[in-house]
Amino acid sequence: MKQDLCILLVVTILNSCNQDKNVELIIFDSLYQGLWAETMWEYRFKKDGTFIFKTQGHYDNSITTGTYAIKKKVLLLNPNSDWMTLDGVLKTRLKVISDECIRDFDNYYYCTSTDSINHYIVSNYSYKEFVFPIMDNLPIVKEAKSKINFKYDDYEPKMYYEGIIVDNSVELHRYSLVNFEEDDNRFYLTLLVQKKPFKIFEYDSKGDNLTLVYER
Repeated sequence: MKQDLCILLVVTILNSCNQDKNVELIIFDSLYQGLWAETMWEYRFKKDGTFIFKTQGHYDNSITTGTYAIKKKVLLLNPNSDWMTLDGVLKTRLKVISDECIRDFDNYYYCTSTDSINHYIVSNYSYKEFVFPIMDNLPIVKEAKSKINFKYDDYEPKMYYEGIIVDNSVELHRYSLVNFEEDDNRFYLTLLVQKKPFKIFEYDSKGDNLTLVYER
């Protein structure tokens, strides 16, 4: 029995190492480009464990370097300067999605081809258009909106997309009900959406609890 467990452990470790090696072969010296906030963002990963991050456009024209590691299809970046990380533009955690694309946890994609970038931009937009009406019709969302005081008759607080969080290896897309009026500007409700199978959870930050409010 012990021998079988040892063999299983070795196989598991080898499989994990092989997966990381496969990821390395995909990303080495490939140029990944993304476009958001009127800026082109570029990541390039070298075989020696270093990376180059470039920006061109509205944000700035700049270059940042650093080192990186790979763990289970996730790239962990350690930049030599923290300024772009503090600005929220250099992402220190990136997931390998395919042979052509990587993605950060704000759900922005960086790909080796323009067609792939456009594909994911359209896909993300379509998914949000699918999710928002479902959330707007949930009783907890309607109740939360009814309790918000706002001064403009044509204004209604909306669900705002905030990116991806991971819980027990499951990716959850975070949406919050926000009032952006200048005398309020605060969050009232947070929902977490799981894609497959499709589920929506209410998130209670006080106890880090998730309550299922919708599934299909």
